[in-house]
Amino acid sequence: QAHPGNSHYLRSKVAGKRSIPLNVSEVQPHLKELFLDCFWEVNNFAEALLDPAGSDCTNVARNALTTKKMGHTFYGYDWYARNTMTRFPEKDVYAIRTENLWEDFNSVNVLLGGKATNNITGSAEDHGSSDPNLPVTNRTLSPKGMLGLCCALRKEIEVFETILKRAKNLQNVAVNQHRCHEVLTKSSNSCIEGVGDSTLPPSIFLSHVGTTGGTSVRERTELGCRFDRDKERRNQCLRELPESVLSDSVEGFLHTGRRTGIPSEEATGYLFTVRDPLDRIISWYIHSHPANTQFISNATTSFDVTLVRSPFQEFYVDCFWDLNSYAEALIGPGDEDACSEVSRTVAQSRQVKDLFWDYRFYASKTIWKFPDTAVYAIRTEHLSEDFNNLNTLLGGAADRNITLEPEDEGSSNPNMPITNKSLSTKGMLGLCCSLRSEIEVYETILRRAKNVQDSDVIGHRCYDVLEANAVRCDA
Repeated sequence: QAHPGNSHYLRSKVAGKRSIPLNVSEVQPHLKELFLDCFWEVNNFAEALLDPAGSDCTNVARNALTTKKMGHTFYGYDWYARNTMTRFPEKDVYAIRTENLWEDFNSVNVLLGGKATNNITGSAEDHGSSDPNLPVTNRTLSPKGMLGLCCALRKEIEVFETILKRAKNLQNVAVNQHRCHEVLTKSSNSCIEGVGDSTLPPSIFLSHVGTTGGTSVRERTELGCRFDRDKERRNQCLRELPESVLSDSVEGFLHTGRRTGIPSEEATGYLFTVRDPLDRIISWYIHSHPANTQFISNATTSFDVTLVRSPFQEFYVDCFWDLNSYAEALIGPGDEDACSEVSRTVAQSRQVKDLFWDYRFYASKTIWKFPDTAVYAIRTEHLSEDFNNLNTLLGGAADRNITLEPEDEGSSNPNMPITNKSLSTKGMLGLCCSLRSEIEVYETILRRAKNVQDSDVIGHRCYDVLEANAVRCDA
């Protein structure tokens, strides 16, 4: 059904132009690679599943069963079961078999309380695949081809049979053993290791913490691309998306207050984009400064105060034009003036997104609620390295090297009006005091991350500052 020769024929037939030749340039790259470059016939594809890895077409054949872009081969029985009856084993199961479509439909209807006399029938929708004039119809398999498919579908067959055995409407129906069992028994140990063991990567929920390089990570996942509301940017992201297991694994996504995909409780792993909390808040200050945002927008150093809105007017213009003045205000007694209050309450405003939605917020939606779920992390300081190591850990090719460029939206421009990140001793203490709980959560994520070495998690530089000034923090 997915064969470009057949899909092109069916589209042309609908348009009344049955003789138009296939335009190869219109075929999607992953389909061109599978069907046109490697396997015009199904048997060639099936036999390649028994060949040792190495050749380009052999790798294409294996990837066809595990890549989201292929659609139905990825979203098979294993995927649906994992997201339904495996996760909720106490739920009832019903099944409608293709071969017994309306018989099974009616048996389920009766079980659910419908009348046994209601005999509902209809046609089976095959989307044109039964048309005898399709260019590609040969389904013949050689013994090697049959074995190749049986090997590759071992997990799928296991789940398929589990569904049939659990289906309440099939309890009195004989379910025959799948014909692949005999093929596999006769050819013991002929399957290629890793082929057919499992078709699914883990189901990962990505927490994109603000100013951590999360945009760069997000744009290397299919779900992340689709998260972009801008259609042109979204389509460009999808066109340029490199193939990876990590991209296919991300099925849920959270950034600030916006979520897409699966909810966090359905994930088998939590991925955080992280950055040293001290560097993160400094980056936020510089990036959000109205003098810099106006410069990035207009490429001019002239500043128009009338364009600044609350709470940035009170925070930057009225109180803290430079970073150190803000940091020092965090260690004051708290009753000096209005600016002291502003320094403490700015993070409570939802308009200040990167402060309001902090590590504690993302942890509260994930690891604090579900502490047994696996944790992964991609650090701003090691974006490409962490992405590729995690991709390999999830089953991706070790030689797959995907480059991630940090997205700073112009904030690294040396000509920006406000770039000074210097902190006085009091300023450093102010930030360290205010970030105590953030540092604790940040380090918890790193220690739990399966792809981060314990040796990479060293005591935060704020600890020495805090140890020497604990009384001043509490004050």
